[in-house]
Amino acid sequence: MHKLASLSLGNRALIALITVFAAVFGVITMGSLKQELIPSLEFPRITVLAAMPGASPEVVDKQVSEPLESALNAVEGLESTDATSRTGLSTVNLTFAYGTNLDRARSQVDRAISNASQALPEDVSPQSIAGSVNDFPVVFLAVSSDLELSELNTELNRLTVPGLQKLEGVRSADVSGGAQRHVSILPDEEALSERGLAAGSIVDSLQNSGALVPAGTVEPDGKSLPVQIGSPLDSLEAIESLPLAPAESTTAELPSAPASPPAAGQVPGQFPGESQTAPPAVPQPGEPSDRQPQRPSAEPAGAPTVIGDVATVRIEDDERTSITRTNGVETLALAITKTPDGDTVAISHAVADLIPQLEAELGNGAKFTTVFDQAPFIEKSIKDLTTEGLLGLGFAVLVILVFLLSIRSTLITAISIPLSLLVTFIGLSAFGYSLNILTLGALTIAIGRVVDDSIVVVENIKRHLAYGEDKRTAILTAVREVAGAITASTLTTVAVFLPIAFVQDLAGELFRPFAITTALALLASLLVSLTIVPVLAYWFVRLPVQPQDPDEVRARATEAEKRSWLQRGYLPVLASTQRHPVITCTAAVLLLAGTAAMVPLMQTNLLGDSGQNSFSLKQEMPPGTSLAATDQAAQAVEDVLATADGVEDVQVTIGNSTDGIGAFLSAGASVAQYTVITEEGADQEALRADVRTLLADLPDAGTITLSTQGGGFGTSGTVDVELSASDQAELQAASDQLVEALQGVPGAAEAASNLAASEPVVQVSVDRAKAAEAGLNEEQVAAIVASSISPLPGGTVRIGTTDYPVQVGEGTQLSGIGQLRDVQVPTASGSVPLTDLATVEEAQVPASITASGGERTAVVSVTAAGDDLGA
Repeated sequence: MHKLASLSLGNRALIALITVFAAVFGVITMGSLKQELIPSLEFPRITVLAAMPGASPEVVDKQVSEPLESALNAVEGLESTDATSRTGLSTVNLTFAYGTNLDRARSQVDRAISNASQALPEDVSPQSIAGSVNDFPVVFLAVSSDLELSELNTELNRLTVPGLQKLEGVRSADVSGGAQRHVSILPDEEALSERGLAAGSIVDSLQNSGALVPAGTVEPDGKSLPVQIGSPLDSLEAIESLPLAPAESTTAELPSAPASPPAAGQVPGQFPGESQTAPPAVPQPGEPSDRQPQRPSAEPAGAPTVIGDVATVRIEDDERTSITRTNGVETLALAITKTPDGDTVAISHAVADLIPQLEAELGNGAKFTTVFDQAPFIEKSIKDLTTEGLLGLGFAVLVILVFLLSIRSTLITAISIPLSLLVTFIGLSAFGYSLNILTLGALTIAIGRVVDDSIVVVENIKRHLAYGEDKRTAILTAVREVAGAITASTLTTVAVFLPIAFVQDLAGELFRPFAITTALALLASLLVSLTIVPVLAYWFVRLPVQPQDPDEVRARATEAEKRSWLQRGYLPVLASTQRHPVITCTAAVLLLAGTAAMVPLMQTNLLGDSGQNSFSLKQEMPPGTSLAATDQAAQAVEDVLATADGVEDVQVTIGNSTDGIGAFLSAGASVAQYTVITEEGADQEALRADVRTLLADLPDAGTITLSTQGGGFGTSGTVDVELSASDQAELQAASDQLVEALQGVPGAAEAASNLAASEPVVQVSVDRAKAAEAGLNEEQVAAIVASSISPLPGGTVRIGTTDYPVQVGEGTQLSGIGQLRDVQVPTASGSVPLTDLATVEEAQVPASITASGGERTAVVSVTAAGDDLGA
């Protein structure tokens, strides 16, 4: 290695030029590196979400989770699957081997979903989310205005989303929250009866209209023109103008029903893929009778009755399944994600700069509130690490000056530190890494080590110059003496860090940039010390004024070394350890043993509390609590948070979202989840403790837990144990035993099983014998009851560029089980109450159902009492 010094001294101008180029390109590269919180991670997991509003966990499991999991098992490279079904939502997690091409896997998952769609209820549309850090929002905004949320949703998608997607590095901007909309046709029962019509007539008319049918071509004047027959239903007026056939011409047979309420676009009693057939007219209990049709009832003789004569047609919001508020105002959520090559900080700044323009475009008092933004914390982390690195650099230079007692030698050594780091930045760019807390942490650690090689070389050069040797000889001799030692020392340190780069799974993917950055910095320092430092020493280190006798010069230099304060202090200690080798070795072993004994006392987790100025709250009400009741309880929590010192913004989401990240994070109507933004300068731990105290005595607030935000690392604060059994009773017994055993584990706050939680449902059990005597079967009874309490689906119409599902009637709001028992079921001998054909009672079912590979499972979760997850 010492030959590098000889080569460098022989080509000093070239080395200077290379040094300048390395410094310039290092600075340019440092400015162009992406800034992220952690390295880009791609978890080998894809999650498939499917919403089925209003369905119980058992229905979701049977009709959605089981068909989906069965279809998804055909995906290549799949290691395991697990499905979780809860009220209104199915989640299927697919785990792949590390190294799997997730883009290809996601394509196969989407094809499997498409194949499974025929077996799913018609209104269920599964969506897949890949397990990548890039799938988590860079910026999460809450948007409010004076408009209705449904109108604001339309305006955001029309004006705001296209503007955000034009920003460099932005992959998508997704709007979620608020209610979806549908076309509501509200029949006037009296007007229908006068004309001998039923609600099924409206459904038939909708199903038989609006389609465009190809009918061949015509060829006038040498042209070939396709012929299409039909006119689309593209406005409310077009729907109102649809003629209705008399009731006797509509389908009269009783329907056969699926096991769940009818889906949008699917008539009760119709399975997916079957032709749509309207059910018989069924009385609607509690139906308002004061609705007025939009057209007068008097019609010219022979004029057909149209929908507008007997019903009101309008666009209405769907029944809400979730509520989102920011600082007490109902809002929509706008999540902005980046491309793999996108710069998180640059995107955040671009979005922040664009917000005033977006607010002006929307008008109507539009306001954007930043709920989550990765950039400020990333910038703070990078700034703090940079400051610490510069302080380390300064102290290192100061210590070098104290020991070398030479400004010129100190400057040469000091130059080697930033130069080694700039070369490392070039290496980071070559490997495609970003500036994040791990790569910057590696550089901070490396600062103290990269200077070592240069110190050794400069000190030895200075020593040989003090012996009276000429510059070139002194430099080459000095480098030759220490080249082997510093090379071995550097490579040994590299060998400590570099193996981390070969660790597999999440730990390897997360810490690989750290290991490679450290290795690059150390190798760069070795290269600088053997090439650039000798040239700098040749130019800047002065020869001491010495007498001509070389032996006298060496003798004086040796005597001066012995008189130095460092040798006077160190040599006696060295001599003492040499005289007592047993004591020295025993002390070393005891020190090592004591260090090893303290290892179990250290807390272990992945990244720990990052000090981010935000935290999360989760409020869990008793299972079965309605959305309105949970909302009322959440308002009390919001009021408390609004009065807490240091709290800036509060966003709460209640219920089940049906799209995007919201669906991934939602947990049911009985759960409210809060994101709390705090002042950056506040003591975050003390603030969280104050919030815990304020919420501890809040009455009727359910169970409230507080946790810091992990930034979306795909990690959990619990240790989960999965059990499986072929028999439900055995599974329940094993789950109970495991929970009891884990309750006493040291460091565990609590242990709970997902089988322990249950929620109430109303179970209607049809007496098949009685139904058969009435001329019905179980499916027909289910269809009739469903059509009595739910609107009739009438397909889908496109108005403008938006597709709206059509609902006929508004169903019946049942305030108690007694009303359901009194629902009239038409039979061949007349209408009878439901209780004549079935039993209606409240039952308890699991709040969530988990399965893996088609086998029922239980998940026992252990929550740590503190940050020591390793305990």
